Amino acid sequence: MGGIGILRGAARQPRLAFGAILVLIGFCLVISHWIRPEKENKLPEQPPRRGTEAKPQTDFKVEWALPIVSDTTVTEGKIRRKWTTFFLQVAVLNKGTPSVIGNIELIVKFRDGRQFKGILFVPDQEILTFPTPDGGSTSFHRTSAFITRATTVPIATNARVSGFVMYKFPAEIRPQMTQVGTVYIFTVWDAEGKEYKTYIPWVNELATEIGRMPGVD
Repeated sequence: MGGIGILRGAARQPRLAFGAILVLIGFCLVISHWIRPEKENKLPEQPPRRGTEAKPQTDFKVEWALPIVSDTTVTEGKIRRKWTTFFLQVAVLNKGTPSVIGNIELIVKFRDGRQFKGILFVPDQEILTFPTPDGGSTSFHRTSAFITRATTVPIATNARVSGFVMYKFPAEIRPQMTQVGTVYIFTVWDAEGKEYKTYIPWVNELATEIGRMPGVD
C-alpha cells in the first residue's frame, strides 16, 4: 500500500509540473502583449470635402498720384455751397481673381488727431480744369471718374483700372488739409469685403502739381 501511494504521488508530479509550465507560458504571453507597443491605426487619407478647398482671392494693389486740394463751389439743387475738394488720381492693379470694386472711402487725419470723412461726388461738368504751378492748367474728362469705371466691370487678373476720385470737405478745415503732417487714408474694398488701405501724406504746403496717370483722360 505504501508503495502504491508513492507511485501515485510520482505520477501527479509531472502533471503539476506540466500545468505550471502552461500557466507560466500564458503569463508570459499576457505580459508580452501588454508591453508590446501598439501600432498606430492610421486612417486612409480622405479627399477634401467640397467647399473646404481654399478659395481664390482678389489681390489689389493701390497706386496714386499727387493729390490737389482746392476751394470749390458746388451746386446742390438750387443751392450753391462752398466746399474744399480733394482730387486724387488712383489706379488699382489686380493680381488675384477678377473682382469689381465694392466700395471706396477717404478720411483726412490731422496732426492733432482729428479726422474727417470725405463725401464722394462726381462733378456735373464734363471737363474738370485745374491750375498748374507754372500758371497753366490741366483738364480731365468726367468719364474718367474711378467710381464709374471700377464698380461696374470686374478687374481682370493682372489688369489695372485707373481714374480720379473727388471728395468734398467742409470749407472751414481747408487750412489744416494742406499742412505738413496731414495724412489722407484712402480705402478700397473688393466685392468680398476685403479692404486695402493706402496712406497718402501731404508732403508740403505747396503740393498742388497734378501729374497724369496712364488711362486717366
